[in-house]
This record gives sequence, C-alpha cells and structure tokens, in this order.
Amino acid sequence: MIKLAILTCLFLAAFAAADKCHHKSKTYKTGQMFKDDCNLCFCGANGEVSCTKKFCHPPHAGYSGDVCHHKGQVYKVGEAFKDDCNRCFCGVNGMVACTRMLCPPHGHVDYSDSGVCHHKGQVYKAGDSFKDDCNSCFCGVNGMVACTRMLCPPHGHVDYSDSGVCHHKGQVYKAGDSFSDECNKCFCGENGVVGCTKMACIQRGCLVNNKLYKQGETFMKDCNKCVCGARGEAVCTMKGCIHGQS
Repeated sequence: MIKLAILTCLFLAAFAAADKCHHKSKTYKTGQMFKDDCNLCFCGANGEVSCTKKFCHPPHAGYSGDVCHHKGQVYKVGEAFKDDCNRCFCGVNGMVACTRMLCPPHGHVDYSDSGVCHHKGQVYKAGDSFKDDCNSCFCGVNGMVACTRMLCPPHGHVDYSDSGVCHHKGQVYKAGDSFSDECNKCFCGENGVVGCTKMACIQRGCLVNNKLYKQGETFMKDCNKCVCGARGEAVCTMKGCIHGQS
C-alpha cells in the first residue's frame, strides 16, 4: 500500500513537471508563448522550449522594456514625438531617431539693437529663419548665422525640404510618417531624411536548389509542382519523375 502511494506521488510529480517549462529561472505552462529578448519562444510538451533565433541588438542606454527614455520622458516603441522643433521616433531596443534641425532660441529676445545678418548676398534681420538649399538657418544676435549641415540632393532632383516627403525603396512618405521596412521601424523626418532601426530580419521564403522563393510562390521541382509555405517549407506533389522530365 505504501509502495502504491509512493508510485502515485512520483507519477503525479512527473506529470506536473511535464506540464511546465523552465527557461532562464522562469516557469511557463505547456502551450504558453513568451519572449526572450527580441525572440519569441514556445513551451512545448515534455517541458521543451523552442525559440526563434533572431540576432538581438544590445539594449540602448536607458532602455527598459518596450519603451524609449528621452530627456526625462518615456515613449512607446513606434511612437513619434517632438523634441523642440525636431521630430523623433522611438524604435526597437529603446533607440531614438531624431531629425537635426537648428531650433531658434526659446523665449522673447530683444533684437532691436542687434542689427542684421549677411549670408550669401542676402540680408536677414536678427531672429529671422531662412533656408540655404535644404538646410535651415537662423540669424542670431551680433549678425551670426547658424545653419544645419544636411547633405542636400544635387540640383535638378526633387527638393525634399519643400515637398516634405521621403522616398524609400520606391515608396513616398510624408514628413512625420512612421512605416515598416521588413521587421524594422522607420520614420520620415524633415528634409527627406529616413531613420530606421537596424534589426537583423529573418529571411522569409523557401530555399530550394540554391534558389529563394517567396511565400505563396509556386514553382516546379523536376516534374512536381511545389508551393512555398508560410514557415519556409516547400510543399510538393509526389509524382514519380522520369529522368529528364519536367
């Protein structure tokens, strides 16, 4: 009777243990999905854990969870916000990307005795903001001009500073738009500057005979017809092919 009780306890303990997974000092239930850094994991039968194998960038300074810390403020991943006159974007791993526009000083400044600025043959009053090609300039006190140092597109091409758009891989986005490039998050800044996170993306598709096919794409393998599945596995008919038949 005692032996039966001991065997029953051992069986129940083994059953309970098989219903859980242990991963990096944490316990998960069978069937539960969870994250390990930037990877997605799954608690399978018999306590086995399966995870994706994406390369994860080291956390940016000030990163904690799916947020960015910037000048004492907290922003969610994917959120766009302003820093003075600049536009910023909270990317993956707490990385913040911002435009680099020169912002005029805050508060009221008395320019009445400050005079003017001379810049490339033009005259500006102290406090004026103006453009020099795709760059933004500001006429400061004592006639000093301060400008951003953006690389401008050659003349004859689209002037992004006037159109307020970004061109990225054949697509057009408005300044302030956020969008995705594969697994990365991007932000269209002023002057046509695009800022993107730099995650290593898993190549989606099927590699057959050193040729990559897209998901849903059909192709022939010998005399059999195949389709590239969602998990990167090719599903083919199973006809017996005569050598040389296609």
